[in-house]
Amino acid sequence: METKLQYLHGYLVESLSGLVHEGEIHATQAGGQVIVDGEDRGNDGYRVAYWQYDAGLLIEAFPHLKLDPKNLFALLACWLDEYDSDRDVLDDLRDPEIEVEENNEATADVLIRITFAEPIEIVPDESGLIVWNGKRYKVNPVDIWVAEESEINNETGNHA
Repeated sequence: METKLQYLHGYLVESLSGLVHEGEIHATQAGGQVIVDGEDRGNDGYRVAYWQYDAGLLIEAFPHLKLDPKNLFALLACWLDEYDSDRDVLDDLRDPEIEVEENNEATADVLIRITFAEPIEIVPDESGLIVWNGKRYKVNPVDIWVAEESEINNETGNHA
């Protein structure tokens, strides 16, 4: 399963294809903390924590004359809105910070600093590595069941 950083990196590589060589878009992860949660997610699965970390995306030789940098910022903002719903859950996740270092009139290196939080969920597994509350688990997203149909019955059986 890809991390948010890996997914965002791939999205930027694909989106900027033809403008920036994929070898000039780098993603790094540094530092972090485990935020213990313990939320029962149903189906015997739990979100036991969040892995919160600082990430950096470096785009070398960004062609700011060929592509208005606002396009890059819009790509980033739209991706975060669509794929990083945890930003609304945790208060520590600030908006991305951007640094630009101009190389020449045509290109600049763009550094995006961002903090991500990845949920760590566990599900029962007899051969799982994790023992918690006397049961074995493995790290895996919890399968959430969502009702697709429902029926409302308002009959009380009383007639006037």
